[in-house]
Amino acid sequence: MNICYFGSYDKEYPRNRTIIKGLIKNGEKVYECHSNKSIISGRWIILFYNFLKIKCDLIIVGFPGHIDVFPAWILAKIFRKKLVFDAFISLYDSRCFDRKDFLPNSWQGKALWLVDKISCTLPDKILMDTKTHVNYFSQEFHIPVNKFIRVFVGTDEGIFIPKEYFAKKPLVIGFHGSYLPAQGIEYILKAAKLLKDEQVVFSLLGNGQEYAKAQDIAKKLALSNVRFLPKIPYEELPNFISHCDIYLGGHFGLTPKAFRVIPNKVFEAIAMRKPVIIGKSPATEELFTDNIDCLMVEHDDPKSLSNSIKLLIADKRLRKKISDNAFLLFKRELTSAKIAKELINDLAK
Repeated sequence: MNICYFGSYDKEYPRNRTIIKGLIKNGEKVYECHSNKSIISGRWIILFYNFLKIKCDLIIVGFPGHIDVFPAWILAKIFRKKLVFDAFISLYDSRCFDRKDFLPNSWQGKALWLVDKISCTLPDKILMDTKTHVNYFSQEFHIPVNKFIRVFVGTDEGIFIPKEYFAKKPLVIGFHGSYLPAQGIEYILKAAKLLKDEQVVFSLLGNGQEYAKAQDIAKKLALSNVRFLPKIPYEELPNFISHCDIYLGGHFGLTPKAFRVIPNKVFEAIAMRKPVIIGKSPATEELFTDNIDCLMVEHDDPKSLSNSIKLLIADKRLRKKISDNAFLLFKRELTSAKIAKELINDLAK
């Protein structure tokens, strides 16, 4: 099958890297019809022109690509191709309920809702990361459930490779993220306060929306066991994870989105054979089993999080059991090749 990966999608984003790499590993020919120019600067004209050079059976609009669905749909109709859109997130949900940039009933909120609705109505199939997320899209935007294909996030196993590491005191509790409300950074910091007498240090990598708020909380709590580290290039992330003993996958916040998705960092950590702590939700329970391949904690609950960390600190065998089981789960179901194979099978139907 010849596939056109279409749009202004982020080539470096793990979601796109994993699917494209997996498709190629399964013997599919992938043509990247890509432009990162703005629409005003002629992005759609460039995409149209480049598409004419490609012979494909299927068009996949990569993430993010809600706006690029429109030219892709026109091309799919003209050339009689099937169209697939990797929606991955709702713009309306992310901007109005997660980041809270706009009120849902504002003109911006209504416009975002309409973009989500139309971009999921036009394609033949829509890719989504969890069944929980599928149910939200179906109910909120009135899209039939059978139009969706669940494709777990996974990660690039060529980059995230287990490395030999010998634990030493203090143990390192790792986290990386963009400090969005869903990630619940404040609950991580409050858990760190509860663990002030343990021989651990929290290494928090990244920056973003709630970074300043996190700094203020850490100052008010007088945390001496937390270090804030700047964002690093994606290719350097495995080295950071390799030096952590326990990994905080999340999400730990209370936004609706926090209960619908499984974060990238969860897959990156288990690919590197790290014991991971994740927020208990319908989404995480689609894939993981508490106390088998992860420890699950309640959202908005520093005590629950600190207790799970303390349990892993004290029990080296539990750390090994969870990390080994999660790594086996990753190798069995979540490599780029496995994820793409399932996608190919679903598309073939």
